[in-house]
Amino acid sequence: MKRGIKVLFTVFVVLFASLPTLLPAPSSALTSDDFFIYELTAASLYTEIDVNSNYYEGYYNSGEFYPLGTKINATIDSISDNSIYFRFYIENSNAANRFISSDWFDNYGLENAFTTLAYTYRMFEDYEERYLFTTCTFRFHPYIYMPSCAYLNNPTSLGNAISNTVDDWFYGEHDIECLFTFSESNGILYFESWIGGKVDRYFGENLGASNNYPSDISFGNNLHLAVNTSSSVVCGWGQRGWVKGKIHEKNVKVAMEWEHVLDGYVFPDYEFGNMRYFGNVNLYLAILIPISIPLIFMPVIIYFVRKHKIDKLLKAQAEKQNDNK
Repeated sequence: MKRGIKVLFTVFVVLFASLPTLLPAPSSALTSDDFFIYELTAASLYTEIDVNSNYYEGYYNSGEFYPLGTKINATIDSISDNSIYFRFYIENSNAANRFISSDWFDNYGLENAFTTLAYTYRMFEDYEERYLFTTCTFRFHPYIYMPSCAYLNNPTSLGNAISNTVDDWFYGEHDIECLFTFSESNGILYFESWIGGKVDRYFGENLGASNNYPSDISFGNNLHLAVNTSSSVVCGWGQRGWVKGKIHEKNVKVAMEWEHVLDGYVFPDYEFGNMRYFGNVNLYLAILIPISIPLIFMPVIIYFVRKHKIDKLLKAQAEKQNDNK
């Protein structure tokens, strides 16, 4: 079968003239107690494996639910060797403390490009692993030390690493698309990747499953991020993905999306791929459409019922008049 991995490299310029006054200062100026406010602009998860299904929307922390639009405060506690210890606050309540090493993105950034596909196979083996998806919002890192980040100092290397990884999995035999793009404007680096296509083979071990399973699925995974190259502060970060089909003869539907955006930054929309949503969206339509159809046609139904009654009455009156003649 012909080679199925296609790599697209494009560079485009996005103008945000006002950003330099809104975004953080250079990293040398970052100090303890500096803070950055992010808005939760996307957060939803639908999981379905065989007879098990769940739907979540919003941000969950310590048993509390936070809807879209929630503001998250990331405050620097301390800085050491270009690594930062952050305190996170949600609605002025302490949510988490997290140490972010200077090299974390080079170590783990690649995995974020195919999170949904990977977690789906782990969840297939143990449905309780669906909680891995909900932790995605907690793993948001507001800092990437740019001076030593090999992937983002040369974004082509990140795009090629994603493409090569996917190519290794599928040996170029299947209809898999792998695309990436990046741009830099006013000191803001933007990167986006897409992996999508179909799998109709035994698969799963490459993504952390204990076995390869007969799979007949379609899937798509997006990653995009924006980083201030001077301050190393993340301006926006988002992931989304979906999987639909059968794994080991069991029906599978998964859709995950989350995104954090720094106040004052306009995050570009995803350029590649398409997102599919399951669960509540379809359930809503399934309920709404049967109800709405009669409502839409009710005036027409009433018109014809009334017309039928009037015609019947006129006919009866005409027959009565003929009888009287």
